[in-house]
Amino acid sequence: MASIQENITQIKQEILKRSPVPESVRILGVTKFQPVEKVVEALRNGIQVLGVNYAQDGAALNRASEVFVRVAFYWAHPIEKNQVFIRL
Repeated sequence: MASIQENITQIKQEILKRSPVPESVRILGVTKFQPVEKVVEALRNGIQVLGVNYAQDGAALNRASEVFVRVAFYWAHPIEKNQVFIRL
């Protein structure tokens, strides 16, 4: 199985080959069912946009990583009221 770094490199190469404006393409990393360590590794390898399913996931990732200064979070579904008070 390829490493996260290898996967990201391959995706970037495909973007360069296929996109007329590759600098405008952003890779969205999806965190569902992935341990924090793998997500942090993806962030360290250039992923800057994350799709998370639950506010708790985003909060756990935020506490576990120093590289979140440059990351944008996108919620995969509407935030439920029990998730509103989670601090990221």
